Amino acid sequence: MFLQKNGIWGIFGHMFLFLQIDKKANDSNVSFYKGKLFEELLSEYLSKVGYEVELRRKKSSLEYDIEGKHKVTGTTLIGEAKAYSSVVEAEKVTSFIGKLAVPRKKDPSLDAIFLSTASISSESQNYLDDLDDKKIQALSGKELMASMIDVMNLPNIAILTKQLSGHGFTARNNFLLKTNIGVYIVLVAGTTENVTPSYLAIFNDKSELVSDEKFLREVVQRIPDFQNFEPVIYGKKLKQRSINRQASYITVGSGWLDYRFPVDPKYFIGRSELIHEIKSHLETGSSPNIIQVKSRSGVGKSSLLVYLESLLAKTNVVHTHDARNIKSQLDFLTLIQNITSTDEIIADINDVENAFKELFLSQKKKFLLIIDQFESTFTNPDVYYSYEALIDLALKYPKDLFIVIARKDDLLTTYDEKSINLDKLNLVSKHYKLTDFTPDEAIALIDGINENSEFEVGRDIRSYLLEFSQGFPWLLKRTAAHILKVLSTGKSEKELISEGLQLKDLFDEELEGLDEIEKQYLINIATRLPSTYNQLHIQFDEDPLLPKILEKLTQARLLRLTGETYDTYNDVFKEYLVYSKLPEFQQPIILRINISAILSIIHWAMSRNKFTINALMKEYNFSKKTAYNHIKEIMNLEIFVKDGSYWRVQQNVKDIFSQARLSEYIRRKLVNNKYISSLLNSIGKEESINVDEIPSYLKKSLPYLSASDSTWRTYSKVLLSWLQGTELVVSKGGSISLNIADHNKIIAKLGNISVLPYSIRARKRSSNFFIPSVTFSQMRKVLQNILNSVEINDRLSTSCKSNLKAFDLIQEEELFFTSEEDLLDKLKPFFSKKPYSEIWGKINQGSPVFESYKLLLEECEYTEDTMRWQLKKIINWGKVLGFIDKTKRVKY
Repeated sequence: MFLQKNGIWGIFGHMFLFLQIDKKANDSNVSFYKGKLFEELLSEYLSKVGYEVELRRKKSSLEYDIEGKHKVTGTTLIGEAKAYSSVVEAEKVTSFIGKLAVPRKKDPSLDAIFLSTASISSESQNYLDDLDDKKIQALSGKELMASMIDVMNLPNIAILTKQLSGHGFTARNNFLLKTNIGVYIVLVAGTTENVTPSYLAIFNDKSELVSDEKFLREVVQRIPDFQNFEPVIYGKKLKQRSINRQASYITVGSGWLDYRFPVDPKYFIGRSELIHEIKSHLETGSSPNIIQVKSRSGVGKSSLLVYLESLLAKTNVVHTHDARNIKSQLDFLTLIQNITSTDEIIADINDVENAFKELFLSQKKKFLLIIDQFESTFTNPDVYYSYEALIDLALKYPKDLFIVIARKDDLLTTYDEKSINLDKLNLVSKHYKLTDFTPDEAIALIDGINENSEFEVGRDIRSYLLEFSQGFPWLLKRTAAHILKVLSTGKSEKELISEGLQLKDLFDEELEGLDEIEKQYLINIATRLPSTYNQLHIQFDEDPLLPKILEKLTQARLLRLTGETYDTYNDVFKEYLVYSKLPEFQQPIILRINISAILSIIHWAMSRNKFTINALMKEYNFSKKTAYNHIKEIMNLEIFVKDGSYWRVQQNVKDIFSQARLSEYIRRKLVNNKYISSLLNSIGKEESINVDEIPSYLKKSLPYLSASDSTWRTYSKVLLSWLQGTELVVSKGGSISLNIADHNKIIAKLGNISVLPYSIRARKRSSNFFIPSVTFSQMRKVLQNILNSVEINDRLSTSCKSNLKAFDLIQEEELFFTSEEDLLDKLKPFFSKKPYSEIWGKINQGSPVFESYKLLLEECEYTEDTMRWQLKKIINWGKVLGFIDKTKRVKY
């Protein structure tokens, strides 16, 4: 009858393999055929045991109810069978035992059988042992396989192992393979020189080694566990296999700027508080003995693990590996074999436990198992539950075995929550959050880079780098590498800053040297990573170009090859390739220039295809530094783009401008700015805030920006000019509140915000408003010549044109008004606003106006005579525009 239980239970359902050998089988119907083949195997097995049975498939094609009678004794048989890949939990077994109550009441002599390709849990086994019911049999995993080999008269594994040994191979694991053309025994083996399993030998039911290459290729390609293995055919020369096909270490970078790899411990920066906490937890043997380190991609989990290993290996036994290299339960078994250095074959959890117990006895130290990239197991339930079984084992030895898991918590990788469940892992583990760099840590990294580089990240660009990266470690190092590379070509820091370095630029730089076909290959490959060459070879339908493409991408350091596993060097780059997704990162663009100045340049550039820095300097009487600063500000708004040695307005912005919706575009950019949106939210919650609070808010919100209190006040005034100019806020007295007016009405009113063209080119002028350099009476003298395009270059004509250009009414000698009346209509909206409206009000009330005017210019170094001269011209324009009665006598 059935073999008696021997107390061994396995975690690995992959001791049973099912494969449909025909063209009908594919990835979409693999579950159906697995159930069909499992049903055939059960029927044959139970028939050999002596039962005539009927199998009824449940909702899942991998579960069956069994009913039958013994052919000789007539004893009734009731049972269940499950073709699972992970441990069968206790509830399945206890539920089955509970179902027996009614039928056994009617027939106490009936037999009960519970069969599973995967092992039953230790709790289930203990429950059955305590039950001690001889009429109930439970066979699972390795035990079920041994019973099937015995009763079905399949080849003896010990004899096959000896036969294989005579040909220079050492068997490491065995499997029962059920196909639609027969049942086979599969032995996975290494050689006398390399014990790491790299070969497989398949024997038919007559103990003959299968040499049919078509069949062998089908097995290797279709069964994931075997996709990196070479079939054994006696007499055929084998290919050279790598000594260790599964690299179990984490490769580190070579210096301060090697952003592709985790950092070498000697270049490690910061994290002192977190490291102290984790180190203390492990060294004192605190509970729990399972630790999770979580963060988003690119923050430095792998670097932290390598550094921890360097610290802890002095007093503990530490093994660190990358879970991306564990692609099957067979890989997992090999990993355990390597970790424990046992000579015994490891086939189930009992073997795993024995190997670790021997390890604990021999080392007399704590064993720390550090696992990187753990999220890679989420798409492979077999591997995930193998690790979970190891975690269960670790919980039995809380002072001997500690497990540290690092995984992403911003997963783009999707996984079937029905297949895996993280509840147990999260429940039994201590969680540590790895955050972005603090300002001090980011500065320390830049200092380390500078000390070891030929070129240096200077003070100005360091400030920009800190603002740009905002403590995101990968971006900080990657951008620093980019900056130093550009500086080495002779470009200045000022030029680099002016080009508005963006994250997408860095990714595009990675792809330099690839043609469009190679780029597309890289994207297609990235969607399938991590993968071995064999897996990619199958997925790309044996594309003959693939080997050369992989070689080029690896040499270009766009892919890394560890052991036999390909992957990108970091998840940030992979997510960009696969999802066109930049990291969750909002760059806080610091507004340093008043909106009036920026709008004037935007309007000036809008009518040009492109322009040079010299053209901007000439038009606005700028120094080169000032011109670059203005361009940087506009590029931060993603309005300008670099085009060789030129700049130009982006086409999408031109399209928006043609629809008179520039205001909407700028408002959106402001609201999307992290610190501005936070400020607006604060204003909304408080209903209003005092403008004097803005400097301290900015200082707190921008920890990576170092500035004096005076500079923070300046930034506050600039920000206020943008918020008021786009009417996101309204001001009353010394406070501001959100503008709750209808959004569409605001946009329709503002249009392209052409009513704010404050002059920025006149030296020593207030930045708050435009001061005419001529009276309107003087303007009239040359206005007709201007309208008729009569070229006169005298001083008066030049001054009048300069005044009109300040309002963008002349661009590249093109006029944007058709008559004096049209000109006045275009000027009136601007002069109807503050501070002009306050000047008109005082004059119309008969009040003195000069002292008020002086207050407006208190920061300007003008003499009183100059200010009186300016005020007379402003009043002249006010009278012509109709804001003041032309006959009104003005009190200065």
